Amino acid sequence: MSEQEPFSWAHQLWKTIYILAATLLLIGLGVMLNLLVLPLIAHAIQDPLYQSGIYFEEGLHLYQQQQWDQAAQKFRLALQSNPSHPNAHNNLGSILAQTGYLEEALHEFELELSLNLLNGDRRGESIINLAQTHHNLANVLLAKGDLFLAIEQLQMAVDLDPALIESHIALGEALYQEDQHHAAQEQLKIAMDLNPRDARIYYVMGMVERRMDPIKSVDSFSLAIQLKPDWAAAHNGLGVSLAQTGQMNAAIEQFKWALQLDPHLQEAEQNWYLAVEKSIQSFPSVAVG
Repeated sequence: MSEQEPFSWAHQLWKTIYILAATLLLIGLGVMLNLLVLPLIAHAIQDPLYQSGIYFEEGLHLYQQQQWDQAAQKFRLALQSNPSHPNAHNNLGSILAQTGYLEEALHEFELELSLNLLNGDRRGESIINLAQTHHNLANVLLAKGDLFLAIEQLQMAVDLDPALIESHIALGEALYQEDQHHAAQEQLKIAMDLNPRDARIYYVMGMVERRMDPIKSVDSFSLAIQLKPDWAAAHNGLGVSLAQTGQMNAAIEQFKWALQLDPHLQEAEQNWYLAVEKSIQSFPSVAVG
């Protein structure tokens, strides 16, 4: 017998013991998993808060795919499991607003804000999300023609999230409609600092300036068109400002551009007829002999 045989026999024995020990350990872990971990997982799955989170995430996925009906159903299920779920009322309200159910959307946004007021930080809702809810509520109020309350909500939105450019632009436009021109300009200047490449800012600024200084409004509408050349409303706005400053031929060209981009823009069509009529009347009559 060689000298290596006892060593090989002992090595094989230890290897077998090691495998048996590892097997027993795995069996023990499996038993522990069945006895302890799996019941915890099963309990978590049945937990209403867990279910609410699952429904909410599924709703978000469907929302991003613009599957409004299915997304709304998931958000409603999330709220059934957890009536205080952060953002579920807001997201459901957004869908209702986009699909034309303004009163129902208003109710959901108000519920979202009320729950935050009652529960505060315990709901885990961020300041940014809360600002977006105020913005969404303002949009519904604007659609319903309630400028005063809409301005209040937009002001709350920008106070909570000063970087929310959508609210600064909407607030600027709402203040313009309330003839608060200087306040409107302040909001639009803040929006410009946030994103100087947003054409909407210069469009609204053009409308504000038209009431204060039509010549300046020509520059603002021109900037809006430069940033978004296929925007029919901006061409129409520029045409009106050009007409107000006596540049009738240039105005007519802008109204034509607007109608080429959007043949159904009735305001541009009416402005074109008025501009052409005024242009014709400005020519002196010539006697034909």
